Formats: sequence, C-alpha cells, structure tokens
Amino acid sequence: MHMELVLAPEDAPELAARVAGIGAPASWRIRRGRGVVTWKSIDGVLTLFAGWARVGECPGAWSRGW
Repeated sequence: MHMELVLAPEDAPELAARVAGIGAPASWRIRRGRGVVTWKSIDGVLTLFAGWARVGECPGAWSRGW
C-alpha cells in the first residue's frame, strides 16, 4: 500500500518535514510541476492518520496557509 498527496511544489518539502515530526516520514518530489509527498508502507500511512487525529489537524489545513 502507498499513499500520495499532491500539492503545490513549494509546499512538498515543508509538508514532508512536518509529517516526519509526528513520526510518519515521507519522501517528496516534483512530478509534472506539482509537489508529491509519498508514503510507501501501511505503517507510514496509519502513523500519518493517527498523527493528524492526535493533533486535531486535517491535510487541507497543512497544505494551505501555514
């Protein structure tokens, strides 16, 4: 299992750093002019969702206006 979040290219490295801070490290890259943040294991995806639930934030809040 893997999961990708597609966002503005300038936001990808910051999002990857933030999710690493909650224990869900991800890789990031630029693909077709968009930023792509990727988790390639079920453990990473579940840790990401648990972290979002723990801090009470959602992906949309993280990808806009930080």
